[in-house]
Amino acid sequence: MKKTFLLFASCIAFGSASYAQVNAATTQQIAVTIPQVSMIGIVGTSLKTLTYVAPLTVGDNMLDVTIAPINLQYSSMMTTSSVVDRSIYVSTPTVVAATMKGLSLTVTAVAPTSANNFGDTGASGGTVNVLTPGTGVTSASAGTSSPKVITGITSGFTGTAATDGAALTFATSIKSPANGGTISSADYATLRAGTTTLAVVFTLSDTL
Repeated sequence: MKKTFLLFASCIAFGSASYAQVNAATTQQIAVTIPQVSMIGIVGTSLKTLTYVAPLTVGDNMLDVTIAPINLQYSSMMTTSSVVDRSIYVSTPTVVAATMKGLSLTVTAVAPTSANNFGDTGASGGTVNVLTPGTGVTSASAGTSSPKVITGITSGFTGTAATDGAALTFATSIKSPANGGTISSADYATLRAGTTTLAVVFTLSDTL
């Protein structure tokens, strides 16, 4: 009887423990933080050269110069406090020498389209004259000191492959107005042969 009683008591204790575990619960708080991201960079070398070629015909002007597109890559994660979409602004802190007065240096951006592009990486802002914003451009932000080459960016990323990102095409022109250019005869007369290096700055921001 004694052994039977002990076995019976043990079974009851085990059964009570099992019942308590089935009804137990606890809570773990998990905080998920997404950081604000604003990163931008250009693929390849930092120096590109646009070189005019002497006219092939005596009495003619030099032709416009365009370089192959370079890619501008970026990653963006907007904050909840942002009230406007982000844009990529272009500007130059370089003081243009008098010997370049009237010369046109434009940049046109084509919005990212590669398969690696994800989220909302914006749309083209048109063509911007870097040296004289607002002159000879098709950008909707023409006339501002920092016009937009890409607009409407929210959260997204362009990809990191060599061909990913917004394609930037730089061009320079010293065409006369009669031939579709903007340089005046007086400004053309002050142009001088030589090389001038300009710093062109691209800024990813909500607003400037």
